[in-house]
Parts: sequence; C-alpha cells; structure tokens
Amino acid sequence: MGKTRRPKGEGSITKLPNGNYKMTISVGTGIDGKQKRRSVTAKTKTELMKRVSELRLSIGQQKAIETPIYFKELVDIFLETKKEEVRSNTWRTYLYAQNILFKPLYDFKVSKITPKMIDAVLDALKLKSSTIKGLKVRLSTLFLWAVKQGYIDKSPMVATKTRPLGIKKVNRVVIPSDEGMKKLLEFAKSYDETHKHQMHYYPLFLLAVSTGMRMGEILGLTRSDVDLNAGTIDINKQKIRGQKVAPLKTPSSYRRIYVDQEVLKVVLEDTNGNLWNNIPYTSVYADWGRFKAVCPCLPDGFTFHCFRHYHATHLLVAGIDIKEVSKRLGHNNISTTLDLYAHWVPEMDRRAAGAIGNQFIL
Repeated sequence: MGKTRRPKGEGSITKLPNGNYKMTISVGTGIDGKQKRRSVTAKTKTELMKRVSELRLSIGQQKAIETPIYFKELVDIFLETKKEEVRSNTWRTYLYAQNILFKPLYDFKVSKITPKMIDAVLDALKLKSSTIKGLKVRLSTLFLWAVKQGYIDKSPMVATKTRPLGIKKVNRVVIPSDEGMKKLLEFAKSYDETHKHQMHYYPLFLLAVSTGMRMGEILGLTRSDVDLNAGTIDINKQKIRGQKVAPLKTPSSYRRIYVDQEVLKVVLEDTNGNLWNNIPYTSVYADWGRFKAVCPCLPDGFTFHCFRHYHATHLLVAGIDIKEVSKRLGHNNISTTLDLYAHWVPEMDRRAAGAIGNQFIL
C-alpha cells in the first residue's frame, strides 16, 4: 500500500518545544478566496482533539468525516486514553496490536481506511487464527472508540471479511480421567509433605477441581471470602501479573458458588487459613512450572486451566443444567459455555440420541 501525502499543515499534530501539542485546521475561506487556518494547542493529545472538535462545532464543521486526522495520531490518542482504563495484561495486547496491525496503517487518514486495506494487512500476517481474531478485536475497539469520539462516522471493520476461527482450544485439551485426577492429587499431597514451599499444591488443585475457578480467582481469595458454615465462596477479585489484586474481567465473573464443606475445611486447614494471599502471581507460575517438570501424572499439554475444563465437563456429564454450569464458571453468557463444552462431551450426544431411541421403528 502506498503512502498518502497529507496537505501541508492540515490536521497534523506537532509537539512543541514546551511539551504541548499543536494542530492546525482549515476553518473556511476568506473573502479573498484563500483558505483560513486556525491553530489549537493543548497539554495532551486527548485534550487537543477535544478542543479541535469544539472549534469545529463552533464554526459549523460538525461532520466526523471532516476531521483530517491520520491513523498514527488516532492510535496515540486512543492508547493514551486506554492505558488508564485497562489492566496490565490487556494493555500488553494493545501494544502487540500496535506493532503488528496498527503500524501499517499509520500514514493514512482515518476516514480513508477501507475494509480492503485492513484485510490486506491481516492477510499478510502469518499468525494463528486465534491471534488474528484477537488483533481484530483490538482494532475494532479502536474504530468504535473513534466513531464515538466523532473522528469517523462509521467503522470500516464491519465490512471486513469473516475469518475461520480454527479449532477451539478446548477441543485439543487432554483432560485426565477420574483415576488420573486422583493420582495427580495424591502426588500433590505427597509433594507438599516432602517439599518446603508456600504453594500448598494439594489444596490448590482440590479447590480448582471442585470449583472450576480460574487460577487468578483462587489466588485472589481471602479468608473473608470463604464461609465454611454456609459452604460458599465469594469470587470478587483476582490476582494478576504486575498487580497484586485486580477487579474481575466482567460483571458475570462476580459470583457466589457453593462448595462441599469438607473441601473447604481441607483447603483452610492445609493453608493455615491464609490461602494464597502472600504469594506473588509470578512466583505461582514459576513454582507451577517446577511442579509440572517432576509430576509423572500430568498428560502432555496439561495447563492449570485444564482443572476448569475438567470441572465443567464433569458437571455437564452429570446432567447439571448448562445454564447453572455457565453461571458457576462466571461466563458472560450461556453461548460461551455451549461453544466450549456442549459439543465436546460425547456422553451428552449419546444421551440426546437415547432420548428418542428406537421407539418409532415400525
């Protein structure tokens, strides 16, 4: 794709020696027939674009498509805003998208970027379909933000081509059998008894299998979140990289679940009631890697998230309503649970076939 030359001084953002930002825009034509220009300055790019928008409104330039901003400048403003809104993990995905997907579009006016241009950039990326999907989500978020801010009147992402999602990760996960899971827990219990470490693997795995909680959710638990008498756990925060405690990702992630009281009793006793409060997230992953290296009971490709898959599939096989399973897992909607698990469990398909059986054979 060739570069588009911008009109001299029109719509470009310049950083001044004092650290402020300046943008020059056309505000109409004078009585002499020449273009009239106005310069706007501000301390930040976000404030600058706000003032430019206010100026355009005051002189009657209200259409979003009249904002001659280039994509690089839009990205800078967007990321400046987004950095204060998202968690560190999400922020890293935006920086990755900036380097891989955003940069090839830098020299084009935002209003001139077309679906074909975006598809051309995506087609050139030799990445997994799941990675492409994630990059598209970030770019879509950027363009939707641009629409709301008035930089463009509609997002070009709507007309980009649909891409195959590939095989869902859960389809490739090797989940241990019941016997295999028991052996894993037995090994973890023995490991705890013979090694000096803070992790307490046996109660950690036991809680993961019994609840389907994500690792960050388990590590974020405090004693006040566990009600032994009622047999419940309140999931209301998580531990993540770069930050000790963080909010959960979606409203549906905040939930109260029931857990067998004997399980809760073992977990509290084996962790001395402290759970995993004092262990940094990075230390957890390092210790987990060392444990996997010596554990003979883990199938190839097993990750901590497989405990969650094990829990979910066993609930479904046991006939638990998928709506309740979805709620227990903290999924945003039931379709997420269906996409991940319903087609994965062969027992459910056999049960579906048996619902009709051979009763209509004549």
